[in-house]
Amino acid sequence: MTHRKFKTLPLAVAIATTFGTGVSSTIVRAQAPALEEVVVIARKREESLQETPVAVTAMSADELREANIRDLGDLTRVVPGLDTRTGDKYAAFSIRGIGSRGGKSVATDPAVGVYVDGIFIPRSDSQLVDVVAMQNIQVLRGPQGTLFGKNTAGGALLLTTVKPGEELAGEVGVEVGNLDRFNVRGNVDVPLTDALSMRFTVDSRERDGYMDDINTGIDYGNEDKIAYAAQTRWFATEDLTADFLLFYSEQKENAAPQTCRVADNLGTPLQGFVAPGDTRTLIPACEQSFALAKDNKVELDERGLVWEVETAMAGVTLEWEREFGTFKSITGYLKQEDIDNWRDQDATSIFSITNLSLVKEQFRLNGLDTDEEREFFTQEFQFIGSAFDDNLDYTM
Repeated sequence: MTHRKFKTLPLAVAIATTFGTGVSSTIVRAQAPALEEVVVIARKREESLQETPVAVTAMSADELREANIRDLGDLTRVVPGLDTRTGDKYAAFSIRGIGSRGGKSVATDPAVGVYVDGIFIPRSDSQLVDVVAMQNIQVLRGPQGTLFGKNTAGGALLLTTVKPGEELAGEVGVEVGNLDRFNVRGNVDVPLTDALSMRFTVDSRERDGYMDDINTGIDYGNEDKIAYAAQTRWFATEDLTADFLLFYSEQKENAAPQTCRVADNLGTPLQGFVAPGDTRTLIPACEQSFALAKDNKVELDERGLVWEVETAMAGVTLEWEREFGTFKSITGYLKQEDIDNWRDQDATSIFSITNLSLVKEQFRLNGLDTDEEREFFTQEFQFIGSAFDDNLDYTM
């Protein structure tokens, strides 16, 4: 009986500038277009897309920018077979119809794996990663359990970030629009020595919501988040490379607005349920919700649709190249705290009897600690090589 009401978000104007240590000029001559080779890592090794026996959609940084891809949810517009719950703050990805239910639950494993520089993102409500300083994104259609584990029945999304450069350079971009949109992003590469360089990235996004609650004035579908990233690349020896990643983000938003529409009038127990302090049953409340949507208004629980979380992530990748193969160690740590994800199941101001967030709130009011905190640790070792004059490739 419940569906969501979504409005087309407004367009925005972006201004970007770059700086560096050198200036160069290029003479452009017309020539016949050529198809460039696309290199992917769908099988844990760099190889041509044409030679990879996996259904892959690969997008470079330029293609992501041209398609206006802001976060992984936007990929559904351009990647065939990839789907997610439009308007939600969590991912719940599915590929070719294979996904997982209960994307908001901490106990639910995703069916589509998301990896940032090889680090696994373990829960669906953490997977809606913003596309900040991405070198490329690859979407692998599943199942991919052989090389990526059990949480890839639907497939996998591989995100590769831009690594620190060897020259001083940077980029700053500002985006403005209606609904008081104001986005700022920037990055800078800082070489410390010939073998050590760092990269700093910041991304801030703010925008008002596009539907308001008639009682509380809360605006829904807004954006309010900021993210910082620091990366270090160290060429320890000619054969050994170490990459370090620190990431922090803070998100305090309201989820997309919900409206309710009556599908039937059979007088079921839920439809006849009356909440304390409200004389209406669910049916008239639902009808009012549907009528308000025409004026971009909603009437939800007093608490609203809160979506708040702080995320910190650290990663270390060591790669040792030898004549007989490549050893790689990928270590990841993810911590989330100050989590507050309130759910309104019935899309009206009447508390739904299945609203688990209301139960959690009652525990808190009675002095019970309901703060949610998550910690994840991942470790992967790889050994990749070839044998018999490159006639046999193997991955361990």
